[in-house]
Amino acid sequence: AVRDEVQRELEEHFEDRAADLAAGGTSAAEASRAVIAEMPGVEAIRRLARSRPKHLPAPPPSPDDRRGNGLWRLATGVGRDLRFAARSFRRDRTFTTAAVLTLAGCLAANVVVFTLVNAVLLDAVDVPEPHALVQVGNQYPNAGAAANVGGNSGVPDYFDRRTAVPALAEQALFRTHGVSVGDQAAERLVAMSTTPPLFPMLRAQAAQGRTFTDDEGDEGKHRKVVLSDALWRRRYGAAAQVVGQALMIGGVPHEIVGIMPRDFRFYDDEVVLWLPAAFTVEERSDASRHSNNWTHVGRLAPGATLAVVQAQVDALNAANLEHFPALRNVLVEAGFRSVAQPVVDVLVAEVRRPLYLLWGGVACVLLIGVVNPVSYTHLTLPTKRIV
Repeated sequence: AVRDEVQRELEEHFEDRAADLAAGGTSAAEASRAVIAEMPGVEAIRRLARSRPKHLPAPPPSPDDRRGNGLWRLATGVGRDLRFAARSFRRDRTFTTAAVLTLAGCLAANVVVFTLVNAVLLDAVDVPEPHALVQVGNQYPNAGAAANVGGNSGVPDYFDRRTAVPALAEQALFRTHGVSVGDQAAERLVAMSTTPPLFPMLRAQAAQGRTFTDDEGDEGKHRKVVLSDALWRRRYGAAAQVVGQALMIGGVPHEIVGIMPRDFRFYDDEVVLWLPAAFTVEERSDASRHSNNWTHVGRLAPGATLAVVQAQVDALNAANLEHFPALRNVLVEAGFRSVAQPVVDVLVAEVRRPLYLLWGGVACVLLIGVVNPVSYTHLTLPTKRIV
């Protein structure tokens, strides 16, 4: 302990005295030689070290110590340690370079992984208040259909829940599918058919034109289409006079009513156009129950919770089982249930754990990169003594 203290005092004296001489115009080499010449010899320093008591008495408290309850002493000690570390790193430039490059690499890895985590997990649904969006899906675990992604609801479920689940203030039904776009040179693109309430529920407005009106979800009024910004730019060259034109989809003309903003995306990044979903009488009938080829989402009403939504959905399912006794036994044996869960959780369910593990791994690498220089300073550099 005494040798460490003497070592530190000598280094601080050398550093401060050399800096004073350099400030007066002396070159760095001359300043170093002058300070060395001023310092006592090695034997004198050793005698001084041996003459010091093993347990130095604590200095009397200064006014700053009494006022700051030791904070001034702590700050002074930290400053002295930082200066000592800086001098130590300057003495071993190879290690310092390696440490800086290692820390830079660790920080870069953390930034990259955090960007990935933010895009995939934290920003999976890029709409206002994304955690208020709920997906309700049918599951049949005893029949091997427990997954709650993709098509998971039927059309009759949607219309039942619109009235029986008031905890969802807004609800929509949608599905993605391929369509043939164009007349002479048709191309295959990914479209989303949706009930008109989807865009208001997502708080999304068209950059040009409009989205769908409620009556455009009826048969005969549904030949409309909303384009993505990417498709508008690629197919029409960002021409201004596109809204109102006709676009052939599946050999049938559809009126372009709007163009979405460039940053709009929901559920499937490959979707480049949206079509209003118009259901036939047969699709709305009880015969179509449990034809789960649609996705049902809703937005929580003010003050509502996911537990309230689940309770209302369970009550609706129980009532429907009583109304359709012919299906009751089959559904009970299949373990039929409807599960309400946040849309964000559904979209990231398969990648959440691997990404968190990756994030934790690079955080550990950063911790190692920080600990190594500290360990080197405390364990390696003090062995290089002049005493």
